[in-house]
Amino acid sequence: MVSGVDYEQIEKLMDEQKLLISSLLKQYHTSNSNVSVSGFNISDQGDNKVLIEGITVKNVDLQNEKKIQEYYNIASKECMDLFQFLKLNLEPFKNAGGLNVAAQFIRPSAYHFKGLYNLTLGDVLTGKRFSDRISTASRPVTMTMEDGNGYIICNPKIFYIPLRSMIPQGLSNVLMTGDKISCSSLVQSAINSNSSKSGSGYAAGIILPTVFQRK
Repeated sequence: MVSGVDYEQIEKLMDEQKLLISSLLKQYHTSNSNVSVSGFNISDQGDNKVLIEGITVKNVDLQNEKKIQEYYNIASKECMDLFQFLKLNLEPFKNAGGLNVAAQFIRPSAYHFKGLYNLTLGDVLTGKRFSDRISTASRPVTMTMEDGNGYIICNPKIFYIPLRSMIPQGLSNVLMTGDKISCSSLVQSAINSNSSKSGSGYAAGIILPTVFQRK
């Protein structure tokens, strides 16, 4: 979480100068080969605060708590270094005054529930406008190949998440949110961002009281 940032200015910069930002981030070098800058996903939190999801750590033994903590400390310092880099090189961050690092790693999951509808890559590619759409996302669909390189399959401006993808089969009064919605494994990479998780979470919070009331 970074404070003292004009989100509208960032949005304009990302819309008009994507190549500049991409080129700039390539100039940033991490301190550890297992740590990388995975992108520049920013969501507005109000009061001139933004949430940035940008550091990824790989090859962590998730069964070893000591190693998890070790890499968390490395990643925390990397967040601070990246923050200073942004302050020096991007105008919207010049006056940024505070940085709070997440208390723990976000661990992406490839496991999903099976919902009433399974969101497909075709739905994302075409931007299918479901009649029961309740949230949106816009992150690229990516795939990591055996050579270790990541590739962008498609980069939609916006796509929609239907309510049916949040309703699991065989369960009552339960909604799946975040990266647990019913979707193909490829689409999972596109919904696993703070903004799309927040969107589906807000939608679930609005819908649930109505669902329980009807029950």
